[in-house]
Amino acid sequence: MFRLMIVDDEPIIVDGLFETFRGMGNPDLEIYRAYTPAQAVETISIYKIDLVFTDIRMPGMTGIELQQLIVEQWPRCKVIFLSGYNDFNYVQKAIRAGGYDYILKTEGEDKILEAFHKAVKDISFQLEEEQLLQKAKRTMQEAVPILQKEYLISLTDDAKPEQTESRIKRFHDLQIPLHADAPVLLLICRVDDWFELMNYSDKSLLLYAIHNIVEEYLQDTILISLSVQSNQLLFMLQPKLKLQAEARFLHIVEETLDSIQGTCKSLIKLPISMFLSARLVPWEGLGKQIAKLTHLLRRGIGQNKEIILMEQDNLSEHYVGQNQIDEIGYVLFRKQISQLEVCLESGQQEDFEKTFLEMVNEIKLLGPFIQRQYYFTVAMMLINYMNNLNITAEIGRDIDIHSMLSMDEHKTWVSSCRYLLEVSGLVFQFKSKEVIDKSYELIEHLKQFIQKHLNEELSLTRLAGMVHLNPSYLSRFFKQMTGTVLTDYITGLRIAKAKSLLRETDLKIQDIAPQVGFDSPAYFIRLFKKEMHVTPSEYRDKNS
Repeated sequence: MFRLMIVDDEPIIVDGLFETFRGMGNPDLEIYRAYTPAQAVETISIYKIDLVFTDIRMPGMTGIELQQLIVEQWPRCKVIFLSGYNDFNYVQKAIRAGGYDYILKTEGEDKILEAFHKAVKDISFQLEEEQLLQKAKRTMQEAVPILQKEYLISLTDDAKPEQTESRIKRFHDLQIPLHADAPVLLLICRVDDWFELMNYSDKSLLLYAIHNIVEEYLQDTILISLSVQSNQLLFMLQPKLKLQAEARFLHIVEETLDSIQGTCKSLIKLPISMFLSARLVPWEGLGKQIAKLTHLLRRGIGQNKEIILMEQDNLSEHYVGQNQIDEIGYVLFRKQISQLEVCLESGQQEDFEKTFLEMVNEIKLLGPFIQRQYYFTVAMMLINYMNNLNITAEIGRDIDIHSMLSMDEHKTWVSSCRYLLEVSGLVFQFKSKEVIDKSYELIEHLKQFIQKHLNEELSLTRLAGMVHLNPSYLSRFFKQMTGTVLTDYITGLRIAKAKSLLRETDLKIQDIAPQVGFDSPAYFIRLFKKEMHVTPSEYRDKNS
């Protein structure tokens, strides 16, 4: 979307240029007219204007004074001055004030169009200038810690492992200091007690202090930390020397934990507990390893305060054999359930079904209580979603939804899951149909409005505001839904109404023009001839 404003106290100049630019037939060009500087000031207070053609001498305010107000509001807007006087002093003042160009009105339409196209081109190039790039880089630097955290958390999704080459590139782009092609050691630091009346900012500052203490003690280690809970830091550690033996590295870290804990207690007065994984793990197994450590700190001795606990390989294997839900962990269980909710909300049916079936395959090997927990968790998710959308009755016409409340109505665990999958499929089907219906409903509403207001100004901005959409998006959306450019559709209706008035009434051409949305009869005649290959008068003569 490109917005142009024409400012002149002579209406014939404004309307003439309006017709010239409108005749270019550019659907992405929106043109505003101002017959006084005051109207121009009002327009720039509402809309972001990209380019202004303004008379330099106007009553009440000069073009140069107007230009200063414009750049205060929209610094990147370019102003081209128009003048009927070849006065060097005005030219000099205009350029010194930051004007983009200075054109004599007597130079004609071609010169004005040439200046317009040059300005549009320069504005496009300006967006790619070094200043914007540097600003983007600075913004990126400020966002790096957040992006690092989001990306590293995404790596805990073991169900969707990332290829090593892709991971290496992302580590480089996000300035993550760890080796993307080497395993990592995990350490969780838990604050056991906060001071009274501490706010979020104070806690964040102390977690940062813990990070610095760990970093100071493990100087031969590459590390990064993530705040995973309000009282927990997850550290990812690697030896600086990739060839260092794993056993030696583990020993160094393990022997240092006591000193880290003591320094936190004496220096920042915080009691902390620390939980270290038994070995370095590949990035593909990050989520499962975090679940192990989380299980460790939530159960048994891990609930004590100021404890240092190393995960034992044989203990982990014991958990695997005895109860796999401890191994997989409720952390992963909740995460996968959250993934299902996201897929349901965003209409990602394929991803929903894939995640659902993956969980079914994992849980069908476990006991009946865990199977029931999974069944009713998903069932309640679907019921809540249907109730929130008020579609329970509609879904109930195609399937017995009362069976969702009783798992025992299904012969087997697998058949009960197939039933839930069938219900979810109907929900996705209804949601997809609703999106299509609402889209066509919006387009139909827009078409009806246009047909009733053909004699009025129908800019993209006005139409977009009516349906609460961005103007550029509305233009793309209308084309996507109808296969027709919105401005072409409006022009087509206006020409059709004009043809009807020419055939069925004796109205003069200059009276028909405003009835179909054209302020200028001359522009209406030109456009009609362009579309119909005959003038309005010739069309009337042939069809009378």
